[in-house]
Amino acid sequence: MIGPNLKKLESVGSFLDVDCGLIYPILVSGEPDWGAEVSLYDDEVSTEWMDSLSTDDWVLVEPFLDRAGSQLNR
Repeated sequence: MIGPNLKKLESVGSFLDVDCGLIYPILVSGEPDWGAEVSLYDDEVSTEWMDSLSTDDWVLVEPFLDRAGSQLNR
């Protein structure tokens, strides 16, 4: 089994699976919360979450929004 390719999004306390555009909250233990995934492709993230992204984290997230046809701009 191939594991997820996760990048840490420090500014929003989440991991991004860069292979499929899923977001996982970071648990207190530092592990991803596998049961609370949110899809960037389906525009499931809140505006507040998007506004909290740092510039560095935005660079990682933006390609998934572009592919999803999102209207969000930064």
